[in-house]
Amino acid sequence: MKATRLSTAIVGIAIAAIEIGASSTPSPPTAADRAATGRAEMSKAFISLRPRPSADTYPVEFSIGKISYRMPRNYLTTMANWNGGPQEGFATITVNLPDMKPFSADTQACFQAKPLDRPPGCEPLAFRLYNTNGTSADQAFTNMSGSFHSQAPMEGPSGFEKYEIGPDNARIEYYRKVENGTTRVYSCQIFDNHGQRDGLRRPVNDRTATGAFIGYFFNLRHLSDIFQIDADLRKLVESGTVSPGDGN
Repeated sequence: MKATRLSTAIVGIAIAAIEIGASSTPSPPTAADRAATGRAEMSKAFISLRPRPSADTYPVEFSIGKISYRMPRNYLTTMANWNGGPQEGFATITVNLPDMKPFSADTQACFQAKPLDRPPGCEPLAFRLYNTNGTSADQAFTNMSGSFHSQAPMEGPSGFEKYEIGPDNARIEYYRKVENGTTRVYSCQIFDNHGQRDGLRRPVNDRTATGAFIGYFFNLRHLSDIFQIDADLRKLVESGTVSPGDGN
């Protein structure tokens, strides 16, 4: 009888050990698990892209890549983690053109007005603050130059050189200017806007002195003053930089 009880106990211990061992090795995720994880990550990404303007001016300390920042809350409109600290991807800063003022009680009506209802001097611009990785505008221009229709530039507006890539129905234009040793390149994806020629324009590899890249879209009419807008945006970013990157 004792032997039987002992055997039973040993078997029970063995089964428990097997169960414990089995429980310590998690089962591989199922397709449903992976789909649920994907939906959660996508939802998190969408939430981080949703603008959250605020008139609060308390400082927010955060980092993107190797660069650390300290900026007033009312300049920031999107961020992956509003508690600060390391951010995934980018953060968005929104200011008014041309005065570079952020969201506040004085600018709220301007920031929230529909584009067609905005008075003169009211033009909110959202721009993204990225990591340091990437080539300079000069190198990016050299890398893409082999795809231009012609290596000889056309005359563009406001003293810019103009280059073209792609067929008529998928044309991309590049505008380049060098001033005081600084190269600025802007791309423009051309499209038809209710019978009018239009396009989305953005800077190419626009790097600040602290190593960060900034990105935004602007209207073609701003080619005449985009160098000043660019300088003001970079100055704003640099003034809020606590620890710069190495530019690599």
